Amino acid sequence: MQSRRKPPRRILFALLLAALISAYYFVPRERGAETSPALPPSQSATTPSARPALAPDDLPGLLVAARAVASAPPSAELLAAFASRREIMARLVRDDPEAALAAALTPHEYASLPPELQALVERPLAGVGFYGVLAICTHDPLTGHSTACRIERHVFLDEREIPAAIYGARRDRLTEEEASLYGVELDGVLALHADDAVVFPAERMSDDHARSGHLALIHRGLTLFFADRASLDAHLARLPSP
Repeated sequence: MQSRRKPPRRILFALLLAALISAYYFVPRERGAETSPALPPSQSATTPSARPALAPDDLPGLLVAARAVASAPPSAELLAAFASRREIMARLVRDDPEAALAAALTPHEYASLPPELQALVERPLAGVGFYGVLAICTHDPLTGHSTACRIERHVFLDEREIPAAIYGARRDRLTEEEASLYGVELDGVLALHADDAVVFPAERMSDDHARSGHLALIHRGLTLFFADRASLDAHLARLPSP
């Protein structure tokens, strides 16, 4: 009886290699390592893009938001932001008129707002009006001399008498029949500017891009534009002293 011959080693090696290749492609394996890396939260398809919250003290941001929805009613978020700003401005108008004026809308910015937002902001007033300084004193009943005085200041402007909160050089001025007045009114109080003439960047007083970089002057209720500081200063030098 003849003995069975063993297959050559190279055939055994080929068969073993084929079995390994088959196992690699056809045996189920974990696929986690082949998935694409997860997006960070800011890039996730299910995460909405974050929009910055409207800050009550960010007037430029509020104006941009207001103009973006000029043809539609203001959103609840925008109304809430302007309402919060109103609370801040009401305190400043009463207690710190200089800071109130620094944070206030210009007449042009006020006019650009829809009525719903105009009702929540300070109203700029400019013109020629009466500026009155009144001393209200208590008196000693025996001597008749005044013991203490309270100084009140009022303006008559826009056909109304308005209590004025003042600062700076305006403190030294007495009653004037025809004063150049500029201020912002909120809750029945006017934050009155210390100066007769008030300067703004032209961009805050006009939408005309040709005036970019120019200056705007409000004096006696009129607005004038100047191409540079030198021409503005030359005009100011010609104005009569208060």
